[in-house]
Amino acid sequence: MPIYNFLCKDCKKEFDIAVSCYDLIPKDLFCPDCKGKNIRKKFSRVGLIFKGSGFYSNDKNNKKVKNEK
Repeated sequence: MPIYNFLCKDCKKEFDIAVSCYDLIPKDLFCPDCKGKNIRKKFSRVGLIFKGSGFYSNDKNNKKVKNEK
């Protein structure tokens, strides 16, 4: 199960919970600090990794040409 970051709008506490993909915001979710139910899911950035050639500025000048016969 993925872990999502939530924010309690009452006490401004951030917390992480493993949540099922089918139930993105569970109905019984509450803040572990103040027990409030005014919860919002926070969105975060996704890390990307580019692998292979062609992603860097120094790759464009190093094109290999195959000899055709």
